[in-house]
Amino acid sequence: SHLKEIHEEKPNATFVLTFRPIEDWYRSLSNWPPKKMYASMRDRMQKANIPGFPSGRGKNTDEFAEWFCGHVDNVRNFVAQNPSHTLVEVDITDPTVGDYMAEAFGINSSCWGHANANPVLKEKLREDEQNERDDIDLVDAEKVDEGESKQMITVQNHNVEMPQSSHHKIELLNHDCFQARNDSIPISLHGKLPKPFINLGFPKMGTSSLHAFFQCGGYTSYHHRCRRVDPYYTCAKCAQESITEGLS
Repeated sequence: SHLKEIHEEKPNATFVLTFRPIEDWYRSLSNWPPKKMYASMRDRMQKANIPGFPSGRGKNTDEFAEWFCGHVDNVRNFVAQNPSHTLVEVDITDPTVGDYMAEAFGINSSCWGHANANPVLKEKLREDEQNERDDIDLVDAEKVDEGESKQMITVQNHNVEMPQSSHHKIELLNHDCFQARNDSIPISLHGKLPKPFINLGFPKMGTSSLHAFFQCGGYTSYHHRCRRVDPYYTCAKCAQESITEGLS
């Protein structure tokens, strides 16, 4: 990562780290963008050779979960070693997240919303929820063929199988790395967090919602594209060039 370079240039920057359920994140990556003429974000990330996530990784939820957990631990450890920074951890699925962000940044809670949602996936999930809404009774998990653990649920008097094998490795990882710490901000800094605010969260983890939140609060915010004169100039390329040039 380039946290060291960012620290040297902006030693008091506030870092933002977003969280959401890993299974939801993986599903979102697999279905974005909605138009299937493009490769999914999951496929692109598999080929990008990202630090800690070499090309070929990302075949399943477990490998994405392991990468995410390592990233969270790395950011937390870096901030612990460099306490001039403040780390704001945000669970974007928490129903009180708007109030939490308002208290942390001094921006009205109404500025928080769900931006850049996938309308196709959202409609599919809505239909699935409707189909499974009536009389769902969970029963104990049981072993089935080849040792794969499946959970049986009753939906409108019909048995439906939900494979649970994908959770095996996730359960072995440090659970703390999947949970946002809401006590990471000193009370004395509520509404007074040092600038700039730098998002260290992953794609499809509320990055657009953060961007919209800060814009609504009156801040200049960049997300994905960083030059108005060149619509194809990405923030990632800008950051890479800045670090290469010494962040001058």
